[in-house]
Amino acid sequence: MAEPSDKINRPSKTPSDSRVQTRFLLMPNQANPFGTAFGGAIAAEIDMAASMAAQRHAGGPVVTAAMDTLQFEQPIHIGDQVVLDAVVSYAGRTSMEVAVEVYCENPQQGRRALATTAYLTFVAVDPQTGRPRPVPALVPQTPQEHKRYEEAFVRVQTRQHLRRRVQGGSRPADERSAGAEVEVLRPLMRREDVAFRGEKLSPEGRKKIARALRTLHSLELMATTIYRLQIGPERTELNRELIAAMCNELTHWQDFQTQLYEYGFRPSPLRFFWQAVGVVFGLGSRLAGAKWILKTGIWVESKAVEHYSRLLEAAAWEEASRRMLWKNQEDEQGHIQTWRRLLKEMEAQGKSRRKEDSDGSE
Repeated sequence: MAEPSDKINRPSKTPSDSRVQTRFLLMPNQANPFGTAFGGAIAAEIDMAASMAAQRHAGGPVVTAAMDTLQFEQPIHIGDQVVLDAVVSYAGRTSMEVAVEVYCENPQQGRRALATTAYLTFVAVDPQTGRPRPVPALVPQTPQEHKRYEEAFVRVQTRQHLRRRVQGGSRPADERSAGAEVEVLRPLMRREDVAFRGEKLSPEGRKKIARALRTLHSLELMATTIYRLQIGPERTELNRELIAAMCNELTHWQDFQTQLYEYGFRPSPLRFFWQAVGVVFGLGSRLAGAKWILKTGIWVESKAVEHYSRLLEAAAWEEASRRMLWKNQEDEQGHIQTWRRLLKEMEAQGKSRRKEDSDGSE
């Protein structure tokens, strides 16, 4: 993992130095007609707790730069105690990511559940000039803190990648999100990152998980093979997109390979059949031309999205596995959008050329 070059010369703090834990009682004015919390009310409390943690780490004023998508896993009811646990999960040069876990508690019922987890980005500012200022480096201490730090590092890179895509590939003029000064390919997987899963599953539940993982593992191997054989030697934008898609599919394949072994399963022997199918589709579409490369990509990824949706509901996934499935499914949907856009542009260029040829022949 690449780190900022000036980290060793900066003051440092641990995550526990800035941790903020608070709670409040959900009142009727914070709830909808169904008696559950307004998302905006919870978001405001999350922002408050996260900003206090960021201020403690930065040792001064901070401003909220971004909040990632907020998804509620459990409803919060009127009368529940809402517990917020905010901790700095990553620190760049002038900015920080803060992770906030939100729990709902009902002491009378003895119920406590994780309602949502939020990730916010803050920038430390100079109180005199209002400009970004350096913050202490974050030094994780426990295995859990190291894991949280590495996961945050990946999120930081994902945000940076999306920001560059939106801005046409240019680096932002100023640092408005954590980690703008670092680069990463893929974090090193350590022994502590391997989790043995599925101990509490029933035999039928294990069969469903095994069937789903083997299916997705085989399909990702097929998709990787297709993209690998579609890539040509030309320095074209299409080949650039195909290389990126191939690398993304390789990470998905690695995710499912890892999960298979963590659950105690082995890949399906039929994966070699699907790899052969990938060879046929990859070579066939490449020989047929760019339009068929794109149409093949749309068809393959559409089938993958369908499989993800079906298999997400087919088994009792652990939360970490379910989040991985959602993320990979979103990646496949992004591929579909890319291939459709390129196909539309190609068809528009073809119509334009035909119109020019028609006008020239008159």
